[in-house]
Amino acid sequence: IVGLTELVLASSECTEDSRRRLDVVKSQAMRLNSLVDDILDAASNKRGHLIVKNGRCDLREISENVCMMVQPLVSSKVQLINNMSVGGDAIIDGDSNRISQILTNLLGNAIKFTKSGSITIRNRTGRDLVVVEVVDTGIGIADEKLEKIWDAFESEDELADSKYASSGL
Repeated sequence: IVGLTELVLASSECTEDSRRRLDVVKSQAMRLNSLVDDILDAASNKRGHLIVKNGRCDLREISENVCMMVQPLVSSKVQLINNMSVGGDAIIDGDSNRISQILTNLLGNAIKFTKSGSITIRNRTGRDLVVVEVVDTGIGIADEKLEKIWDAFESEDELADSKYASSGL
């Protein structure tokens, strides 16, 4: 699907409206691919076979790509803000695919639970580390539930039967 949309987008006969619609199709195809990857990774991780490929990563470039991919999911009442650093503080050693996967999941949750206001992705540096944060004006998570959200297939109990229910991947 991604390849086919890119083929049509490369055509000079494509109207601006068609380009916008195809960008959404491409973005959603990439998102579905990411979801399949998450499921496969969860199975690999459970077997102890998760592969991490370290290399130089540009957090700004990764965050721009992820923001572009999730933008069609953002409510018109929500502003998605990318405040990731440019240059030195944004260049790290890591697995760009895993970082993209994590940012997609974090932004996806923020989008799901933020109906108005803003979602901001940013980084800050500390001693030999970079902290990436996704900050939103959504409903939040109860303090007593914070540790449990890192468990596979967990989501906040009160939300399980609501419109916010999810697999917890």
